[in-house]
Amino acid sequence: MADQQHEVGGVNVYQRLAESLSTAGEFEDALEWYEKAVKDQADPNTLFLATDLQQ
Repeated sequence: MADQQHEVGGVNVYQRLAESLSTAGEFEDALEWYEKAVKDQADPNTLFLATDLQQ
């Protein structure tokens, strides 16, 4: 189970949580969840959003 992806209906839950936190202005918390999303699934969109948030 350690390699199980955290997806619901094909959507990475970590990425969605990070997007919600970022929208709410909680950038440090969002970055933490983006990092988890990238570790879980190195999706190009997730990588872009995480990189954009760090700037």
